[in-house]
Amino acid sequence: MEYTLSTANLNQLWADLMVDELVRNGIDHFFIAPGSRSTPLAVAIARHPNTKKTVHPDERGTAFAALGFARATGNPAVWVTTSGTAVANGLPAVVEASNDRVPILLLTADRPPELRETDANQTIRQTGIFGTFIRWAFDMPCPDMSIPAQMVRSTVGYAVSQSTQQKGPVHLNCMFREPLAPQSVPFDHARYLAPLAERPTNPVAPIESKMQLGSVSFCGTSKKGLVILGQLGPHTVDVPTWLDRLSMLNWPILPDIGSQFRLTEHPHLIHYYDQLLLSSAFSEAHKPEVILQIGSRFTSKRLQKWIETIRPQTYVVVKNHPFRSDPAHLVTQNVEADPNTFIHELSAFCGEKYTSPHNWLTSWQAANRKVGTFLEQYLDNKPENLSEPFVARTLSRLLPEGHAWFLGNSMPIRDADMYALPASASVAIGTNRGASGIDGLVASTVGFAIGRQQPVTLLIGDVSLLHDLNSLLMVRQSPIPITVVVVNNDGGGIFSFLPISAEADVFEPYFGTPHGRTFSYAARFFDLSYASPQTTEEFESVYQNMTVSGKSGMIEVSTHRKENWVRHQHIQTGILHAIDGFIET
Repeated sequence: MEYTLSTANLNQLWADLMVDELVRNGIDHFFIAPGSRSTPLAVAIARHPNTKKTVHPDERGTAFAALGFARATGNPAVWVTTSGTAVANGLPAVVEASNDRVPILLLTADRPPELRETDANQTIRQTGIFGTFIRWAFDMPCPDMSIPAQMVRSTVGYAVSQSTQQKGPVHLNCMFREPLAPQSVPFDHARYLAPLAERPTNPVAPIESKMQLGSVSFCGTSKKGLVILGQLGPHTVDVPTWLDRLSMLNWPILPDIGSQFRLTEHPHLIHYYDQLLLSSAFSEAHKPEVILQIGSRFTSKRLQKWIETIRPQTYVVVKNHPFRSDPAHLVTQNVEADPNTFIHELSAFCGEKYTSPHNWLTSWQAANRKVGTFLEQYLDNKPENLSEPFVARTLSRLLPEGHAWFLGNSMPIRDADMYALPASASVAIGTNRGASGIDGLVASTVGFAIGRQQPVTLLIGDVSLLHDLNSLLMVRQSPIPITVVVVNNDGGGIFSFLPISAEADVFEPYFGTPHGRTFSYAARFFDLSYASPQTTEEFESVYQNMTVSGKSGMIEVSTHRKENWVRHQHIQTGILHAIDGFIET
């Protein structure tokens, strides 16, 4: 008698095979938004003994949470959603993952082919929906007995390899016919699965590539060089080892806030390089001949503009992907290599000891100390009024041991990059700087916390929080405590620093966009503890108490956009005075 399965049971069997293959490849955390068409996938995930799940009603939120998890671990997370506009909600997170080379697997459920292009309900053209932001995509056919089971496993295994090797999102669009729920009809699927027994049990192995350091040319006698550490994932770097190897160059090391080095104290780290470049005298006197950049783009626009101005003779960029990272078109050599491999072989390549001109490093160090001293006097002596630079710097100082830090885009990451105190060497830092959007930051933080398995402080602006308000539900449900510190300046604070701020007739209604709201009721709605400190001492006390409570909560700091701009100008004026006075002496 011919062996057959009911549609529902075959749907479930394929979904079971897909989920099991992901688990076999070490991909075991699934971020799920509920929906009908994805029923077989949700059931397979729920019933597999070795899966971990995060469920949230908003598809955009779950996609960003998957992004945050993958960013924290370096391993793909899986986003699962139903058909229709639910799939479209994943696009912002996919764009960020693609631009920042973060691996994510997208499992989207879809209608069968006979319902496509027919005006059937909740049916859109899902194939190709993510465009060029996908590393690889496959339209999984409706489960069919004529298609061997090994195709299901091998396709999923290949998807994993594409996501990890090409470093980015892959899309498996899974068509299912109704009925979708598993039926309680006993059946024997041993015959259909029998060919799988002949398949090797090892999961897909990554392709290993050997870096050829001999082709890299940047070391030479008495060269003035700089090391720039761009965005690097917390899973990527061994901070002490890197500093030990890089310091042999005897070059200043400029650490981006997302490099995992910015909060570390080390004599070669120039933490306040962005502020040093405020001084045209310093910038002119400290032009490098060589720049060695490791990691992706950096936050400082001032540093980027300076590089474009000085046009270094040699500019080497080390990155673990084949994509171009050269916005100024000045890179003279791209090195595609695992950064740890590069660091490991650096000593053998450049020699045991390398010397630059006597005062090259010491001059950077002395100027860096001048800026640090000024910021200590200006921000660390507990000024009476709360300010945005104070909040960023104070968080960098008070982050508890074993606590991670996620930085929102716009002003929060810039303030942290400029003013953070190097006092928390072991803190993992998460950012969404692939496309630098202000959406999905709360959800990304939740995923980051789950991936890191440690409490996280999120520093976020008010407009960003408005974008992702419903992800506070994930914060409330998170097994890992998350402290949300929202700086509420009643609108888009960063626009006050742009030329458009001078156009009074259009600035406030079209750019500043004041909303006149606080987040106290949002915290109450999501059952989060809440505080709104009014002084610097209150802020420190509230933050320390909340982070030791073991519970998630929100701290809202109210500031004024105009005052914030003035405060930044005062800081810059003081720093310029300190640097230029140092140069003159």
